[in-house]
Amino acid sequence: MSKEILQQLQPAARRAAADVENARRRPPGQVVADHRAAAAHRTLVQAIGTPVVAQRRLNFESSTRYLDYESGILPASFYNATYTATLHGAKGLDEEVAVKQVESVTVGLGAKEGSATASYVPDAQEIHVRASNRERYAEDPSALQQTLSGELGAFAHETEHALDHLRGVVDYTGGSMEANENKIRTEWRAWAVEAAVATRNRDKGFLITPSQTLLIAGYASKDAFKSGYPWTRTKKYLIAYLDFNEMREMREFMERHDAWIDEALEYYRINLMYD
Repeated sequence: MSKEILQQLQPAARRAAADVENARRRPPGQVVADHRAAAAHRTLVQAIGTPVVAQRRLNFESSTRYLDYESGILPASFYNATYTATLHGAKGLDEEVAVKQVESVTVGLGAKEGSATASYVPDAQEIHVRASNRERYAEDPSALQQTLSGELGAFAHETEHALDHLRGVVDYTGGSMEANENKIRTEWRAWAVEAAVATRNRDKGFLITPSQTLLIAGYASKDAFKSGYPWTRTKKYLIAYLDFNEMREMREFMERHDAWIDEALEYYRINLMYD
């Protein structure tokens, strides 16, 4: 943002603009800083009436723009604090991530089977999403809430994969054993974000999807994580990524990466800390 533009803004807007610029210089992985930057940006937009973004690193197609909290396509209540902070972090990346609508989405980071609402493709630096179902439920507020909670939760999940990849937080690209194990770590982190998005939606009275309800329960404690929905999902990924077929191998993996579970649970809590 140029000095000339800053000088033309009223004092409140200048302070908000400064907060945006300072927060963009945060160390990688600072979730709370991402939220503060996003909140400062919203204040700036309100103060001067038009979006001001130094650079946009999430490149939305017209069909996917509803996922952008700055688009104004959905009511602001659908873009909760965790969702906004996650996307804001991606908008501050040094590299661009394209958000494209596709007919079919492959589940997971290169997993062999299945379909999903969205998926991050590291090699292309793209997030692929299926066509939204929101228009189908436009006249049914409850169904619309549940549908959008699922779609936005999935998009926040995949955006976290992009952040882990492009910030260098988790190196999960390639087919080495280490990379394939790290795919599990980034899944646990992305589930934490998705669970936090769903928790915020639930707490404001929105209907959420059945799988989100199970995911939230799985992030309530380490015991819940290791015996509930996250464990059920993890077993499928251990088969897909590491060709584990024996329960002993899977349990040994969980014990070996106990610190990753702690990280995921803490990441969930951090994503619920701010307003």
